[in-house]
Amino acid sequence: MGSFLEYYDFGVYGVLAISLAPLFFPAGDATASLLSALLVYAFAFVVRPIGAVFFGWLGDRHGRKNALIATIIGMGLTSALVGVLPTYARIGSLAPILLVLLRIAQGFFAGGEVSGAATYVAECAPEGRRGFFGSINVAGVVAGGAGAAITAAIVRTMVSHAALLSWGWRIPFFLSLPLLFVGLYARLRLADSPHFLEVAERHETAKAPLHTVLTQHLGGLLQTMGLAFGMTLTGLFSSVYLFIYLVHVVKLPLAWASWVFAIVELVAVGLIPLVGWLSDRVGRKPPVVLGFLGYLVITPLSMIVMHDQNLALDAFMLLLLAVPHAAVQGAAYPIYPELFPTRVRYTGMATGFNVAIVLGGGLAPYISTLLAGLTGASWAPSLYVMFGSVVALITLATIRDVRRSPLAD
Repeated sequence: MGSFLEYYDFGVYGVLAISLAPLFFPAGDATASLLSALLVYAFAFVVRPIGAVFFGWLGDRHGRKNALIATIIGMGLTSALVGVLPTYARIGSLAPILLVLLRIAQGFFAGGEVSGAATYVAECAPEGRRGFFGSINVAGVVAGGAGAAITAAIVRTMVSHAALLSWGWRIPFFLSLPLLFVGLYARLRLADSPHFLEVAERHETAKAPLHTVLTQHLGGLLQTMGLAFGMTLTGLFSSVYLFIYLVHVVKLPLAWASWVFAIVELVAVGLIPLVGWLSDRVGRKPPVVLGFLGYLVITPLSMIVMHDQNLALDAFMLLLLAVPHAAVQGAAYPIYPELFPTRVRYTGMATGFNVAIVLGGGLAPYISTLLAGLTGASWAPSLYVMFGSVVALITLATIRDVRRSPLAD
């Protein structure tokens, strides 16, 4: 539930960026206003490494459960508070400042969420099934994006455009509160992971986890960064930027785009556990390699094809992208916890993943929009995706397959 909430919160801002842009960043040029909104989207990612270091330390020193309880509370509250913000028309420049501050706080808590959840699941999964159980957690991540798209689609379908700009945009943010209560209830009932409890019982927890990672596990950290750079870049390009592109550039109906993206994300949710199950049998690498190769081919093709207002063809290309999306997400996530021993696993994964997501996922919508605006070429943003895919493939070549080995303590 925590991973669902994290990506629901980030997804809501992404799919509502077009609506939020004129409310918080009024400008004569629509693209300039949208770029401002996307820059705020990126701000939340910039502080994620700070949250990763803090919650990594908390999780490695005092238990995964304590860290995960703190992150879900912070994520839920900061997202809900966005829903009560006054707009630029009410309080002027203070509105975007408050939005930036809330997004920064949200990014801090997000820095420890998905990495902590992946660590916990890997440490609780039966031997030989870490891929499948890890992919269930990933399915929650993608389901969060689907939930954001579905909520936005319902709101845009049910209310007029004027009502959406007046009050309707607040509803998806308010829904973070019931999600928070459900997720918090579930996490309070969890026991800590058996791997952490064994290390703690032997008094072998790392006193300075980040220092240990940097001095003893730098290779694993760099591998995490390289793979996560490509994974987050391609994932958020597919789930956030393409939505903005179809609505802002191609001028497709907003409600239609919301529903199609919701369906695409749900298709990916269904495929991801299958990929995780497969990764336990054939290895993590084959699905990830095929996924990134798929991005290299399908992304530029889709950007060219989707430039025309053909709703059926656009929907087909988006559904086609769901396949590499599921392949990469489903098999890559279980790799990260396998790169570090228990005593620094949370810190190692969280730090590497969140440093990478700043350059990859966090800046992907902004850089993609900027490339399209500067070049005037519909396919130009795909170059960034292709670059991220190549970086991830090179990194993957350096990672050993340890799916059949116990996690290192």
